[in-house]
Amino acid sequence: SDPAERMNPRNGLCLCGTHDRAFERGHLRIHRDYVIHISIPSPVRQHSAVQDWLLRFDGSRIQLPQRWLPDPALLDRKLAMVE
Repeated sequence: SDPAERMNPRNGLCLCGTHDRAFERGHLRIHRDYVIHISIPSPVRQHSAVQDWLLRFDGSRIQLPQRWLPDPALLDRKLAMVE
């Protein structure tokens, strides 16, 4: 949403469509230590697709690129937007 950050290579994550949608909706959160936290309502957590595609990553760390690590300040900004 910030035009100044649009072309910043540290303002991007390589996610599949499912994980990108979960990230944009605040269900998949990545903290400044690059650990994934999943926030899904209880009734939905029971679905096998949610368990296979999201919950299995809860508490794990993202695979980091060799260059241009995601900017922790920008991750914090995203967390503030979804909370």
